[in-house]
Amino acid sequence: MILSIAIPTFNSSKYINQLLSKLKNKKTINEIVINDDFSNNENKKLLEQEVSNFREVSNIPIFLYFNKKNIGAFKNKYNCVSPVSYTHLTLPTTPY
Repeated sequence: MILSIAIPTFNSSKYINQLLSKLKNKKTINEIVINDDFSNNENKKLLEQEVSNFREVSNIPIFLYFNKKNIGAFKNKYNCVSPVSYTHLTLPTTPY
């Protein structure tokens, strides 16, 4: 089974490194989609850096999206799963 991983975030960039490090060598993951729900600028920069670092060490495609305003957890999860390419999808639970 090939999976898409959808990761909704909000001011939680400190946890993303731990999660991505666990995913980077998984053969069953076809893509990772991260959707941030209008985090503060510091968290946005950290997310961008973690995604950039991940791209250097993994061949798994990773996509990072930012909401233009805070839309809440439920809608952010929906926005996160909307762009995935595959029918098998998982949302990690916190803590990562």
